[in-house]
Amino acid sequence: MKTLRWIKSFIPVRMPIGLSEFNQLVEEIVTLSGVPLNPSTEGFVAQALLNLPPGLVRLRAIAAALRKAACTQVAVQVIKDGEAKL
Repeated sequence: MKTLRWIKSFIPVRMPIGLSEFNQLVEEIVTLSGVPLNPSTEGFVAQALLNLPPGLVRLRAIAAALRKAACTQVAVQVIKDGEAKL
């Protein structure tokens, strides 16, 4: 059964105003993405919010982009490590 948090992630939310709202939004996005919370992930969410047009935020879209960025970072490192062994 899907969790309430997962179901709510389909509903767009307002952009955060203030640090406490931003921190709540980051926590929701990080939880949805499954990526660990650290300064890098907070920075990613901040950059994503800066690049969005004014209006509502789709948490699922940012969570998916965060997960993709983490995957890409690992893939690039694996490629670099493989090239170093040659």
